[in-house]
Amino acid sequence: MKTKTENSPFERKVERKINVIDINELGDENLQTKWLIEGWLEEESLACLYGERHIHKSYVALTWCHLLAQASHIDNRNARVDISRSIRSLYIATEGSKTIRPRYEALKTKYGESPEKTFFVYQDEWNWTDEHINLFCEEYVAGSFQLIVIDSLSQSLDDQSVNSDAAMRSILNQVKKLRDKLKTTVLLIAHSGKNPTKGIMGSSVLGNDIDTEIRVSGKKKHSVTLTKQRNGSKEDKKLSFEPFPIHLGKDNKGKPITNLYIEFGDHILDDFDNQILAALKKCTAGGFETEVKKAEIKDTLQEILYPSGIVSKKNKDALRTKFNNRTNSMVRSGLLEKTVKDRIIYFSERTNEKVGN
Repeated sequence: MKTKTENSPFERKVERKINVIDINELGDENLQTKWLIEGWLEEESLACLYGERHIHKSYVALTWCHLLAQASHIDNRNARVDISRSIRSLYIATEGSKTIRPRYEALKTKYGESPEKTFFVYQDEWNWTDEHINLFCEEYVAGSFQLIVIDSLSQSLDDQSVNSDAAMRSILNQVKKLRDKLKTTVLLIAHSGKNPTKGIMGSSVLGNDIDTEIRVSGKKKHSVTLTKQRNGSKEDKKLSFEPFPIHLGKDNKGKPITNLYIEFGDHILDDFDNQILAALKKCTAGGFETEVKKAEIKDTLQEILYPSGIVSKKNKDALRTKFNNRTNSMVRSGLLEKTVKDRIIYFSERTNEKVGN
């Protein structure tokens, strides 16, 4: 008759090459999810930011890198998405590398400069060969970067296709090597089809193997939506954002240099807000960022609201107070730009002019 020890391999104390552990003995080190961006990007994970073309995916990723470097936060309506510490990011632009500098200048103008040694840009040509990835992992040890952004996945491929299961499986093996050897989060920027709700364009291998999917949309209203999160969070979370054009100066021919920055958060316009904007547009004849005196806008608004020209003192006082409160709110949210010259207040409108991705 065999003894209990002989029947049960778990009773014998032997040194094993394959390690298993009783679930009751698991430690608490992985009990709490560790976040780069609370509820959105997990430490040492694989994520994908995707959406249609020209929907500001790159601007979202760059802004996140910039705010991570500053240990700032992301506004979301009346709440805040916290970033607990300064994070070192590496941005690998496999397309549009020459756009990084003006986009960063726009970010600096809005949010200030990134601290030194926190936000890096890859300068060489990127490829997914074993030789290149192994060399990269030798050059930069674990902890060098907490976030690596690859923008975009499709442009990082040579003759491969995002529709190929074999190609995507090979790429993801290299991405996981980066994640595991460098102890970092890798964020891939990818495209969706014409219907972004159907997910990432290409092989299902990508969607199956990553930890987090985040969709960027913006035909009617700009937002990022958490569509998949394996660990510790709920799906369908949303962050609203608004792109704003900004002037960065003039080139050597005297032509204006413009770009965009994006700002997270909501400003919901009601009828009165729209009437203020209509009054401003009427004053500027639709001109872009043309400064108009505050008093001129208020008088035009009064003409819109009271076309008969008969306005009581009580209504004038109420209109003035409401106008001041709403314009101040729109300035805080970025919908209006306010300047003061010789004690005279001017307003100008910001519009959502598209610039690239």
